[in-house]
Amino acid sequence: MSEIDTLCEKYGIQIRSLSPIKEAFSEFQFHKKIYPLFFRGNIFSVDDIRNKSAHDLYDICEQDYCLTMKTYYALRKNGVMLCGWNDQYLFEILPQYKSVRLFK
Repeated sequence: MSEIDTLCEKYGIQIRSLSPIKEAFSEFQFHKKIYPLFFRGNIFSVDDIRNKSAHDLYDICEQDYCLTMKTYYALRKNGVMLCGWNDQYLFEILPQYKSVRLFK
C-alpha cells in the first residue's frame, strides 16, 4: 500500500475524480462548467438530481441563471424532471426558445 493510500485510510479521506460524473451524464451533453459544480454538490448520478428542485439546481450552479437554464433543459430533454418548489423560474414555465430569448 502506498503512503498516500495509508494516509487516506487513516484519516478517512476518499479521492474521487470527475470522470464517473461525466460518464453518468454522458448522454446529457451538459456544458463543461457543470461537472465540477455537480462534484461539489455531491451529484454523482441521475438519481442524485431527481430529488432536487430547480432552485436547488440554481444553487448548485452557483446562481448562474444561464447555466441553470441550460442544465434544466438538458435534464428535461432526457426525461429527468425536477421536484416542485414554492416558486418557479421562467424557464420552467415557458418553452425553451422563449425563455432563452427573454434571458438574452
